[in-house]
Order: sequence, then structure tokens, then C-alpha cells
Amino acid sequence: PHLKAEALRAVGSNFHQLGHLEEAIRSLNAALIAYQELGDIPNQYNTRLDLGFAYMAAGRYQQAKKQDLSVLEYWRQVNNHRGQTILLNNLGALHQLTGEYEQALACFEDGLAQAQWGGSNRMKAYLLCGIGDVYRDLDVVEEAVIAYDKAEDIAGQLDDRFLRLYLSIAQAKLAI
Repeated sequence: PHLKAEALRAVGSNFHQLGHLEEAIRSLNAALIAYQELGDIPNQYNTRLDLGFAYMAAGRYQQAKKQDLSVLEYWRQVNNHRGQTILLNNLGALHQLTGEYEQALACFEDGLAQAQWGGSNRMKAYLLCGIGDVYRDLDVVEEAVIAYDKAEDIAGQLDDRFLRLYLSIAQAKLAI
């Protein structure tokens, strides 16, 4: 039974990467049920995280939020700071996509606080990018520049080309 659950989750993840989102969601839901039947709590929440990503990619934002909030609650209980940092970044992006800017900023800032305990510098930079993006959307240019500059400092230390490219594009959008 455990192998079946793992296979369903792997199939769901592969469907997601191929862009077959409804198949991914079906497979991941089946994996979640299998993990529930096994009583495998950690993998239930890992699968919920995968479901949140798939729902987000499918534009089903409320369902993505529901999964992510469930995982966040569990990760808070088990003190998974790194996981919380990742999830708060996802939730911030979801709130931003749905125009809930206050909630987005709260998630990104909470994520930065969690990153002090167990997140990576790369995640700090992503969270700062999220903050900058929200301020850009709100046309609060000064705050966006501050957040992007902090993220740029981290990206330079990490020599992260993707992050530096993202920041170049984000900063260019500020000038438009």
C-alpha cells in the first residue's frame, strides 16, 4: 500500500511537470487518500503541498490556499521553519495573485521571520522579491526598490543567476 501511495504521488508530480494539471490533481488526491489510509501523516502533508502547487498552476487559487494553509498549520506544530518559509512564500504569491495585498505582505514578512530560524538565504531573497512585487503592484516604488535592493544583495552573495535575472526584470518594470 505504501508503494502505491508513493507511485500515485510521483505520477501526479510528473503530470504537473508536463502541464497535465487535472491529471496531476486526480493522482495527487488519490495519493493523499492512500497516505490517509496508511496513517502516514508527514506524507499526507507533503502531498497536500504538491496539491497546492498543482491547484495554483491550474488557477484554482482558493483550493491552493486551502491546501497550503493546512500544511502551514501542520508545519507550525512540528516546528518546520524551512517548510514554513517556503509555504509562506507560496501563500504570499497566491494572495498577491488574488489582489489580497495586505495578506500577501503579511505572509512574505512572516516568511522572512521564519527564515531567520531555518530558511535559506535564497528563500529570504525570494520573499524580499515578493515584497517588492507587492509594492510594485501597489505603485509604492520606494518600498519596492528597498526590497529589491535587499534581494539583490543576497543574490549577489549567492551568485544566483536566475534570481538576478528576475530582479533585473522586476526593476525594469518599476521604470515603466
